[in-house]
Amino acid sequence: MDNLIRLRGLLPDHPVQFLTGELDDAVFKIFIHERMDLDVHYSILTKEWIDRLHAAGIAVNCRTVDDPEICRLIDWGVDYITSNRCE
Repeated sequence: MDNLIRLRGLLPDHPVQFLTGELDDAVFKIFIHERMDLDVHYSILTKEWIDRLHAAGIAVNCRTVDDPEICRLIDWGVDYITSNRCE
């Protein structure tokens, strides 16, 4: 996280995604304070979290979606999807 915060200081308007395996109120506050977007494993996302993140202006990238759950995530409005499969 420290490297991204330093990067934010050098490039204040450049998009930054923080890669994390957890999502809670403490992490959410960091995203808002540091103006970072989220890159998180798809299995911990919920529609409620996506709505809350979007309301705060945070883009949501979910990884690594290699199964049919991708349709659910699209319906929920994720901004980006990282996958190992293109079919």
